[in-house]
Amino acid sequence: MIKRIYCLLFLFLVQISLAQGSGDTNISMYGNVAPHLDRKENHFSVATYFRVDSGKNDVFSIAPYICLSTDVNEQLDFQLWLTSKYASGDLVDGFSIGDVSFIGTYHFTNSFLKDEKDQTIDFGLISSISGGKGLKKDFNNSYATYPMEYQSTLGTIDLFLGYTFKNRKINFSLGYQQPLTSKNQNNFYPRYFELGDFNTNYPPSNEMKRSGNIYSRVGYNVLKESNLIFNVGATTFYKFKNDQFYDANTYPYGYELGYNEVNDTKGLALNGVLQFNYRFSKNAEVSIYAGVPLIERTEYIDGLSRSFFVTPGFLWNF
Repeated sequence: MIKRIYCLLFLFLVQISLAQGSGDTNISMYGNVAPHLDRKENHFSVATYFRVDSGKNDVFSIAPYICLSTDVNEQLDFQLWLTSKYASGDLVDGFSIGDVSFIGTYHFTNSFLKDEKDQTIDFGLISSISGGKGLKKDFNNSYATYPMEYQSTLGTIDLFLGYTFKNRKINFSLGYQQPLTSKNQNNFYPRYFELGDFNTNYPPSNEMKRSGNIYSRVGYNVLKESNLIFNVGATTFYKFKNDQFYDANTYPYGYELGYNEVNDTKGLALNGVLQFNYRFSKNAEVSIYAGVPLIERTEYIDGLSRSFFVTPGFLWNF
């Protein structure tokens, strides 16, 4: 069994060196979507996570999260998430607050803690605090925001709804995420940062619009004990339409007046993921969630391109 785990870890590290792309908006961690150790009834917990990743244009980031989790009754759980991000790249180093998210999970039965089989509906509202303009500089008596790979949030209010099935061996989640606000407040153009009128590495993202997407997470428990989980699997994110940015066409830079589509920003992103959770005392638990892209979209302006991510976490049950 230990040899199998080492082999999986080796293959995972090889993928880190080869792959690019992601598409995850953190939804694979929310509610019952992520594998987790069995909880006690009437629980209340506080968790902290620190996602480390490398994104588009080699932007390195550390993203701290806080999650409060509790149950209302035997079948209804709630989580409150607060996210943030420190980004470092060629253009700027800086920290900004991201989203506040209210997540609910409804269990079909109240016996899931006993029979190790669980079906749930996950739902939630993800609300941006900084609007996609958390990192910005003074520019022409106003401001210019840095590209989305530097921002801590997509900048919109999103609704998601999904279904999850779990038993002792597998987990499967499928759902849909839809932006409720039509655009964010990012105003990035490459010319604001002396990157030229056109720059293939830094396409514009001014007042970015994005479509809804389908998400899924599938996993297999290589190990599952009362205090230990080692899970390997995959996440997918399929975006229906290309992202768009708005251009006022005040300069002849070749864009059309109004919204312009950015080609090849729609489609499938597929990631290989693993998760390790270990409860080392009655109240304390540590975890690692990590992933590498296997299939990528050709272009990203939403900041969700990552060559890898690793997310250690610590949870305390009260």
